Amino acid sequence: MQSILAIFFLGLIALASATATDVVLARVVQEQAMGKAYTDIMMKMTHGTHGMQAANLLGYGMILAMQGEEKNIDNGDLLEKTLLKGVLAAWNENKVARYMTVLGSEDVQKDYYYDRLVQLQMQSLGAQIPPQLYSLVYMKFYLTYLKTMKFALHYQLLAHFDTLYEDEIDVLTAVVSKGEYYDLVSKAEESPRVKNKLWTFSTFSTLAQTDLTTFYLQFYLDYMTMALSGQQQGFSDMWSRMFSLYQKMYAYSGSQSGLRAFVIEKQLITQNPDSKHAAAQRKLARMSFLNFTHCYRIGSQIDYVLAIYQMYAMYVPYMMQQAPPAPATTTPTTTTPLVA
Repeated sequence: MQSILAIFFLGLIALASATATDVVLARVVQEQAMGKAYTDIMMKMTHGTHGMQAANLLGYGMILAMQGEEKNIDNGDLLEKTLLKGVLAAWNENKVARYMTVLGSEDVQKDYYYDRLVQLQMQSLGAQIPPQLYSLVYMKFYLTYLKTMKFALHYQLLAHFDTLYEDEIDVLTAVVSKGEYYDLVSKAEESPRVKNKLWTFSTFSTLAQTDLTTFYLQFYLDYMTMALSGQQQGFSDMWSRMFSLYQKMYAYSGSQSGLRAFVIEKQLITQNPDSKHAAAQRKLARMSFLNFTHCYRIGSQIDYVLAIYQMYAMYVPYMMQQAPPAPATTTPTTTTPLVA
């Protein structure tokens, strides 16, 4: 979505009056924006659905693993089947995330051109622009740079997750199907899989931190722009922003928990697995990954709820415009009660 600051500044410097052609073009642009918003909402709902399914299955798998280690419960191949279903759901979510990232990159590209347009207009106006607006505009340039870096991390994370999920599917499928030499395959792939998980969650942690920084800076810019223009932020916009903040905080917390879990797993591989601290470290790794699935599930639920709310907010104004007028109400006549 275009920056409020860029739209506000371009509104200040717009000089041409609207013609009939301009009105038609504005209508086309509005319908195009509506179509893109609808696509974004549907993909966010699909992304949240797959995320909730994957988080539930992976979390249940960790509980089964902890029960098997602590209470010596033999669940057969239920653990591997549960993890395989969870990884497949997460793989589907990663596919949806790729399309969302591509569409989001288009918005960042538009932001870059808007920033360049604003910069050229500022050079033509010179000293007529107040210094407060100069400060906000250059902060917006920095925000666009952060968004560009964030999407670069998005593409890197998508590639890491693709490799991770493909390896996990191969190993878990071999274990569940009890193919030839499946136990050797699982042991041989253990170290490369843990290294890939470390790279994946290291990138995830950096992305989550960058996403939080971008959110705070965007919130500050929008607040200052509305203050300069005399506007006030509506309750619905503030509600969606706060829930978006919660989702980003859960993503950051989950990335840290996942990274901690696989750092411990890497230590367990390099050291003696029969040492006296190995059982405690393995339990800590399981608990850390279980916390990741908890944050993963809540973040996906917030994504899903926000998508439903955005769909409602997008269609309600049109439904109200097309609703038939309410029938005129007549004032009921009152009669004086008879006095006996």
